[in-house]
Amino acid sequence: MSAQQPPDERDVGEGHRLAVKICDARHVAASDQQFLPILRPPAPTFQVIADRPGTIAALLRNFLLTTHATITNTGNMPNLQLTDDQVGVLVAYILSLRKRH
Repeated sequence: MSAQQPPDERDVGEGHRLAVKICDARHVAASDQQFLPILRPPAPTFQVIADRPGTIAALLRNFLLTTHATITNTGNMPNLQLTDDQVGVLVAYILSLRKRH
């Protein structure tokens, strides 16, 4: 997916389903998720992540594929061990949230 190309709607939908299934304990991943995050304070919302000026597909992919055991605050982000396809749909979903300015 290039910077100019919008994410595929099927990937966005699958990313949304995956996000509310595995990310909602720490993030507000979607406005329609059933429960609020249990992490206190919660991690940044996916909307906030999407709207950060430096958020690009490559950065998100790298972060999601990184073993988080080496991150200083390991209590906040588990090692998700996602497949490439899962990472791809999560990235598509997060980028789809970016507000158009």
